[in-house]
Amino acid sequence: MTDSQRKLLELIGEKDGKLNWYKIGRIHLNKFSDPADFDSSMKHLQVKGLVEERTNGGEPLPSLFLTEKGKEQLAK
Repeated sequence: MTDSQRKLLELIGEKDGKLNWYKIGRIHLNKFSDPADFDSSMKHLQVKGLVEERTNGGEPLPSLFLTEKGKEQLAK
């Protein structure tokens, strides 16, 4: 796991459903080397099953949550 993927996993875990991909990009993009790094890290976490999107109330975009697999990876 790259540093960027780990940072993103930690951020999603800390916020526990309070963020979607758009909010992370707007607020926390400076934590990544560039937008492509953020995008590839997000895709990697989703493809590996570490992060999932879920509809959250009236929000227009689904919120991000760690899966059990993501929580286990973060604990390592």
